[in-house]
Amino acid sequence: MKRVFLPKTLCDQTLDPDRCWARCWARFWEMSRIGNALLLVATLFAGFPAMAEINREFDPVIFDPAEPGVLRLNGTISIRTPVLLKQALVKFPDINTILLDSPGGSVHSALSMAYDIQGQGLRTEIPAGAQCHSACAYLYFAGSERLALGDLGVHQLASRSNDLTAGQIALADITAAFDLFGVPNEVLTIMLKTPANTMHVFDKDEMERLGLTGPRRGAAPNTCDTLLGAAQAGDSCADWTSYLDSCTGHTMAPFVTSHAKEVCRDITVLDTLAPEKPLIERMAADPDVWQCDTLAGTVLHPDVAAGLTDAQGIDFKSIEPDKAISACRAAVQAFPEHPRLMTNLGRAFHAAKDYSDAVTWYERAADKNDPVGQSNLGAMYATGRGVPKSFSTAVDWYQKAADQEYPVAQNNLGSMYVTGRGVQKSYVTAVAWYRKAAAQNYAGAQYNLGLSYENGRGVSKSLAQAIAWYQRSADQGYERARTALRRLQ
Repeated sequence: MKRVFLPKTLCDQTLDPDRCWARCWARFWEMSRIGNALLLVATLFAGFPAMAEINREFDPVIFDPAEPGVLRLNGTISIRTPVLLKQALVKFPDINTILLDSPGGSVHSALSMAYDIQGQGLRTEIPAGAQCHSACAYLYFAGSERLALGDLGVHQLASRSNDLTAGQIALADITAAFDLFGVPNEVLTIMLKTPANTMHVFDKDEMERLGLTGPRRGAAPNTCDTLLGAAQAGDSCADWTSYLDSCTGHTMAPFVTSHAKEVCRDITVLDTLAPEKPLIERMAADPDVWQCDTLAGTVLHPDVAAGLTDAQGIDFKSIEPDKAISACRAAVQAFPEHPRLMTNLGRAFHAAKDYSDAVTWYERAADKNDPVGQSNLGAMYATGRGVPKSFSTAVDWYQKAADQEYPVAQNNLGSMYVTGRGVQKSYVTAVAWYRKAAAQNYAGAQYNLGLSYENGRGVSKSLAQAIAWYQRSADQGYERARTALRRLQ
């Protein structure tokens, strides 16, 4: 007779079917109640959609639905990898970031991929614990914004054949790419001095000194910067009209409006028109403007990065309201149309807990498209200070400022998606906003991104990534990040 093997949980020995089923029936009956319960649970969960799986059809280019704006390069760069990257970007058109973990590979394949990254304005990041060595570095350098939590390394070109001509051509192609990507000449020197059988891994100080983190030199500017550049280059009525119609609240708009009016009024007098720079100079020389920026401004205002003010601002908790209000009133009186000064005056009233006047000035600045004013007005609606509490209105203002790349608003918007206040709760969307703010070195967002990795909310859970982001935040003095590090370490 054919012998049958049944699960040992029911039958402890090999028997013929009749004897085994007779012996096991009673035990099976006892277990059936548990089985029915499990069957009920399985039936209930059968109605839920399965979690989306990681897409590996373009391996080593990988897409994880938990991070919808991100592609990962995990592995060696081969001759086919550029095609796979193009196919992945076509299938997932909303990608904005490439995470790199690769030992390198084909030089010209890597250069081809780097040009695609540069052309599409994608961010590049080396995650904590990852490495981007050799040819992978070309991809990293091409990012519009670059962040290295893992290792970035370069060395000399390596070839199995000693073809000098081929090596010279490859070096010329690398040099041309480095020039386009704004890579300092010192990086190329380091690469050429490092033997092919070793690796020069850049330390943190080198990365900062060489400008290998943050926005890439020569990265594509935003739309308003592009339109302004075109208007300045062409200096035609059509160019200026296009810029001002689209960018009324842009930082430079108040300084060029009168010039644009002159251009459109009488094209023949363009050569005699003086640029609006004297207004910028007058503001820079005005003591009240300086005091207002110093006593109530913020270093995160885009005017600081644009070089329109040398004042580095002040932390909100350190504002002395009386001095700040006096200086900013005088500054606004002298330059009544400038949104940065309106925002500063709003911050001064805010610090004085005069929420009604704070809202008034934030609104005026926000209406002129000042991102700090918009973000602060969103915070007033989120807390119900000076206005009725409204999470949806807060989200609207955060969104306007976040779209202008203001990191505080991006971080705040991420937190709204975490809590579901004013928007549908979405950890994935929250992480996307945290990542944008963290890429601008905003400590609060770096902490929140670390928290997301620690808890696996919106991203795949990773303690290494969590610690890396906490560390970057803690390095800037963010106390909550320091507490998190002590807890984990």
